[in-house]
Amino acid sequence: MPIWPFFRSKRALKKTAPTTSNGTARSVAGYFGAYSIPSMPASARQAFELSMDPHAEARDFVALIQSDEALTARILKISNSVFYDRGGICRTIEEGVLKIGLNELRKLLHASTLADVFPSNSPFRSSLWAHDVGVAICAVVVASKVAPRISEVAFLTGLMHDIGKLLMLQRSPELYLKVIEQVERKSRTFIEAELEVFPFTHSDVGELIAEKWNFSEELRRAIKAHHSPLNELTLKEPEALIIKVADTLAHSLGIGHPQGFHDFQLANQKALPELWRKLHLTEADGRELVRESRIAYETEADLYISSTASSVSAV
Repeated sequence: MPIWPFFRSKRALKKTAPTTSNGTARSVAGYFGAYSIPSMPASARQAFELSMDPHAEARDFVALIQSDEALTARILKISNSVFYDRGGICRTIEEGVLKIGLNELRKLLHASTLADVFPSNSPFRSSLWAHDVGVAICAVVVASKVAPRISEVAFLTGLMHDIGKLLMLQRSPELYLKVIEQVERKSRTFIEAELEVFPFTHSDVGELIAEKWNFSEELRRAIKAHHSPLNELTLKEPEALIIKVADTLAHSLGIGHPQGFHDFQLANQKALPELWRKLHLTEADGRELVRESRIAYETEADLYISSTASSVSAV
């Protein structure tokens, strides 16, 4: 199955102009500082490039993991956890990689790397991370049903969809707490609440990050447009639509919600039928997707959350 590239090629970079307006970029810089969006860490870039390379072999992953002491410890811990209870204890990265398998290892690299991006000591950071993991898992379930060609990258796209929130929370935790209070107390969407506090949204900030980090057009669109109106999204370019569905689905299950988000959860539950129609699914199909997503999250989430817990809360 083909994998679209995570980063744009140098040739594409020359041809593609930034899509974020200069006004938005200036506004973000005014709030968070001219250098608020750092360059992508070299270790993260290497991990993402390798995990998105369909020709990568086990030895390539071994070399990358061994070059990072923290990642080595993390992968060995995971390979010896109850999730991979398949025989003896792994004492080397080679043994761990073979036990985990390349497909799952790609997901673990995505999760481990993203967990280190824009760390914060805010208690809401762990809620955001749980939701990102939930959207990633739900996106795989949804994509496997309606857009199998992107199912291999749906997990990464789900993890990255709210990267703008991570930066906003890190750079301005007190103001972002006001956003969270608006969602909780006034039943606002995050987009509505953000625009009451900031002159931009997490989708705008996410697009700026995607441009600076040279993400592929597909991933940039999913980050920017997953809150766009349904009539602007299509399965012909499914990334943003799949993430919109997965995001709503995860919210409808209460994944990553702090206490007090009941009304917000209910609003997302009520939004699901329209999404099923957009995907040409029946109500029964939709209920099955909800069931499968709930089971998948309950089964898999701890693998990506517990293995990166220390990174999520770092300062």
